[in-house]
Amino acid sequence: MGFHEDEARLVLQLGKSFYDKMNFEYPPLECNFYLRDGDIEVDGLRLKIIFTPGHSPGSICIYWPDVKALFTGDLIFLSGVGVFQVPGGNGKKLKQSIEKIMELDIEYLLPGHGEIIIGKHGIQRNFELVSEHYFPILENFGEF
Repeated sequence: MGFHEDEARLVLQLGKSFYDKMNFEYPPLECNFYLRDGDIEVDGLRLKIIFTPGHSPGSICIYWPDVKALFTGDLIFLSGVGVFQVPGGNGKKLKQSIEKIMELDIEYLLPGHGEIIIGKHGIQRNFELVSEHYFPILENFGEF
């Protein structure tokens, strides 16, 4: 399993206590390699790892350019953004990360939760909504 180095560090520091507080069993996690900004090939698929901190210090998105699909994890959702008021979260970085992915050519936005957004127009409209309603709030919050 791979993580961004900053995410692996957070999981090692806070993972067990977080799971304990949520009354969940802590799963054994093993990081075999670190994911960094750049291209990666998995079983013949060309993917791009994009470092997108904000929800957590080591958040990433995965872009599949051949089909213009972006897997956003907890960065952005339909009509919303990921929480940043958690240990290691940062509202300003979340905003910057969203601005970074807004530049991509995206046909499918696949968030970690909720509905998939299909089509450039719907994705663009979602970015506009997030920019208008969330960016002014995110600007005021640094690291938690």
